[in-house]
Amino acid sequence: MHHQMDVLGRTAREDLASINRRLIAMCIADLARGVRQSLEGAATHLDLINELSPDLSATK
Repeated sequence: MHHQMDVLGRTAREDLASINRRLIAMCIADLARGVRQSLEGAATHLDLINELSPDLSATK
């Protein structure tokens, strides 16, 4: 009986560890997606700024 509880406890811990790994992977993927979208948005703004004021970028 004690052995069965140890096995169940170990299985539960392994399940939790697996769930944690999946949650962390999902969070990292969400962060990466957000960073990529922010960078794409910044690049779009820079493109617009360059288009609207080519003389300013040419003076650098």
